[in-house]
Amino acid sequence: MSNQEQTPDIAVVVMARYPTLGQTKTRLARTLGDNDTVYLYRAFLTDLIQHHASQAYTLCWTYTPNNVDYQTLVEA
Repeated sequence: MSNQEQTPDIAVVVMARYPTLGQTKTRLARTLGDNDTVYLYRAFLTDLIQHHASQAYTLCWTYTPNNVDYQTLVEA
């Protein structure tokens, strides 16, 4: 049974920015550095995906920029 069949009236929307050096979590990057910040942000997104995948609601993503292949990020 899909998540929509279980609870069609509930959805969680995640808004994300593609993890790009120098553009992601810039205040945190001042402390961690750009490379570690991008790595950490990717880990945040991966954790969100894993946590919400088994829930009984629809998970929707909105992201920027829209010309990036986010599927490769999820598979990484």
